[in-house]
Amino acid sequence: MKTLSKLLSLLLLVLSISVFSCKQESNSASEDPKAKAGLQAPEPKTHYVTLIVDTKMIPQENPNDAVEEFCKFEGYKGSLKKYWTEMYLGDSIEWRGVAKDTTYIINITGIVFDQGQDPFLNGFSDLQGFGKKGNKKRGKPSKGTNKEWLKYSILFTVQKGDSISETIKIDPELRIETEM
Repeated sequence: MKTLSKLLSLLLLVLSISVFSCKQESNSASEDPKAKAGLQAPEPKTHYVTLIVDTKMIPQENPNDAVEEFCKFEGYKGSLKKYWTEMYLGDSIEWRGVAKDTTYIINITGIVFDQGQDPFLNGFSDLQGFGKKGNKKRGKPSKGTNKEWLKYSILFTVQKGDSISETIKIDPELRIETEM
């Protein structure tokens, strides 16, 4: 009987704590009307676009015509032309390249907008990679794209020692939302 009484007391205590916790959470969410309505803007973050290059598969002639055969974006299995990044004003984006064969270095040499206005009015920062990693580009958009997808090009070179390839181009899409 004593054990049953202790168990009931413990159960009542746990139940009281659970109800109090739920009440605290609902009160904190209702203090901010935007949060309650689901309109709170996300925290700014950095989006990473990592290009993986299989240097053994690059053809000697016209590599731009065969780019789908030796390049892919990290975590993406579809066509390079259908790869897209969606971000918010206030976010940053970093483009970087990685060679499957570590004796090569992939240098991101440019980001060029093929259609529409370039939303990166302040340009891009050149970042040096660590160790055997090549140059990267980082940008923070200064305006949105009005819910439109912009076609742009990532320009890169492949380097082995002092030898640098011709510039190779990939053209994915980007959209920058100004608000949620």
